[in-house]
Amino acid sequence: MRTASTRWAEVLLAAALAALAGGCVAPGKAAAARTAVTLSPLFGDHAVLQSGRPVPVWGRAAPGDAVAVSYRGQAARATAGPDGRWSVTLAPRSAFGA
Repeated sequence: MRTASTRWAEVLLAAALAALAGGCVAPGKAAAARTAVTLSPLFGDHAVLQSGRPVPVWGRAAPGDAVAVSYRGQAARATAGPDGRWSVTLAPRSAFGA
């Protein structure tokens, strides 16, 4: 059974990912060379993740930019394609955050 605190933790993914997109630095670039990384509008306030299922995360960046996503001890990297789209998939999580 999911608890309110577990559900709250899942909802925080949207806030964490939004912070990532709010002016992140692409790996290997100087801090002065910030890139515009955006998330799909789906990842916003009150987003809920389904437990026990892989978590796809996607968005846009400058073509060829490296994007790093981390959440609850997981990390994934992607490179934006020629159209600027990128995506990663995080491993499934249980309803209890395990």
